[in-house]
Amino acid sequence: MTLNELKMSVLALGFEDRMEDEGTFRRSAERALTQLFSDLPVECMGEIDVCMPRITSSERLIRHAGSASDATERRLKGVGYSFVSSGNGTYTVTDRNGTRTYGIPGGRCEHRGFISGGEAVLRFRSTSAITVRALTAFRELGGDRTEDIPIYTGRITVSLAEHLPDLLFPLGEPRDSGGDRIEGLELFESEVRLPYEYAGTLAVRYARSPRSLPDSDDGSLDLPLGREAMLPLLTAAYLWLDDDADRSQYYMALYRDALTARLSRGFSSRSEEQYETNGWA
Repeated sequence: MTLNELKMSVLALGFEDRMEDEGTFRRSAERALTQLFSDLPVECMGEIDVCMPRITSSERLIRHAGSASDATERRLKGVGYSFVSSGNGTYTVTDRNGTRTYGIPGGRCEHRGFISGGEAVLRFRSTSAITVRALTAFRELGGDRTEDIPIYTGRITVSLAEHLPDLLFPLGEPRDSGGDRIEGLELFESEVRLPYEYAGTLAVRYARSPRSLPDSDDGSLDLPLGREAMLPLLTAAYLWLDDDADRSQYYMALYRDALTARLSRGFSSRSEEQYETNGWA
């Protein structure tokens, strides 16, 4: 179905006065197409490689009671570190490149840095209490950007949308590339949480979103076979949504009836008969 064919199908429903605003029509068609892809998902498969930097040590909680002269000290081995702090104070990092001092500004704050020479001493100082959580040293890191050093929580969080640009929603839990369930995996909408130790490839079965409408009327819509009769009805429902709730609901009801009929006989590539009257004459 081309964009022009969609326009003609909507016009056949009696929409001459609603087709003058091209922008309104395109927005309505885009909303309708997205809903259609949601109600009748187009299945895709994607793969996401997951491997977090290995750690050499991790300490869950450190409390510095506060002292003008004493420091709380930790020795780390690795190429980088990270932790989360609360409280006001400073900490220093001493490694092969010397000693560097950083502030702890109060409230919850994340800290990350690289270690030169494979070993470092961190010293925390404050006249008031400081809490340090998840002080972690990393055996290796995948890049040279400080902001890419993770905060260790014992879990990996993977945004499916970041890796699968056409994701509409996942269809079940991702599996390992071999098809096996992943122990400890949790799925929250389009976000996956895994044990930090997991390393492998996620196989993701998902419903994809439709491609944008073509610029020209002769361009083809991203519309799988068998859905041609439903899109004009849904577009009509959105065209009337703001101005005439009754008409909008009428076309939405026609769409829902067509959807129910389609689902009752299963997915098919067979095209359906077009609606030719709007029911309001």
